[in-house]
This record gives sequence, structure tokens and C-alpha cells, in this order.
Amino acid sequence: MEAKTVRVVPHDPTWAAQFDVEQSCLVALLPDCICNVHHIGSTSVPDLAATPIIDILLEGRSLEVLDANASKLGKFGYVAHGEYGLPRRRFFTKGGVTRTHHVQNDFVNRAEIAALKWHAGQRQRNY
Repeated sequence: MEAKTVRVVPHDPTWAAQFDVEQSCLVALLPDCICNVHHIGSTSVPDLAATPIIDILLEGRSLEVLDANASKLGKFGYVAHGEYGLPRRRFFTKGGVTRTHHVQNDFVNRAEIAALKWHAGQRQRNY
């Protein structure tokens, strides 16, 4: 396995805007798949030094619907990595070796989301 270098950089105030652009594109590409889109991870925290990768969580309708539409993400520059170690997850990267974006899914039903209040990624963002 090849070692990867993790690069942490000062906060970039454009990260939120970069997420907004990506969110709009993802919703336009996958309108039947997505219930909500969340900016998670270190770039979502204002004034925090971070790895310069926009982490995105898709709150989806179903895994089957996402799988049926995954090729649309490929046309937008994303590479699919399947479950990537977590059952029922789909993980996508964008930006080649330097990776500019990560997208993963969460298919928790609405009642579970209301009961849990926050997804783990959102807790990290808000910590």
C-alpha cells in the first residue's frame, strides 16, 4: 500500500462557497437520489486549519437509487470506490491524486435522523 501525505493548510474562506457550488451541481445531477446535502469534515469548520478536501454527505433516498444513478457522478468528475470499508456506503472522490472532494452517502430514514438529531459528520463539524 502506498503511503499518502496528509496536508493541513490554513482555513480558506472560499471552502463554504466551493461546497455551495458542488451542492447545487449534485442536486441538479441526482434530483431523484438526494434528500439533503451536508458539508462535513474539517473544511466545514470556520477558521480551522484543515485538509483541503471538501467532504460532502449525501442524505439519500435509497442505496439502489444511488447505484442506478452513480454513472452521472462519473460524468461530473467523480470516481466511485464502492463501499470503501463500510457496508451500504458509497464513496466517491474528485480531483485525481490531489483529491478536491469526497462524497459519501447516508441512508438513514427520516424518523431515525429526527431521533439522532445529528449525524457523526455533523457532530465533528460542530464540535
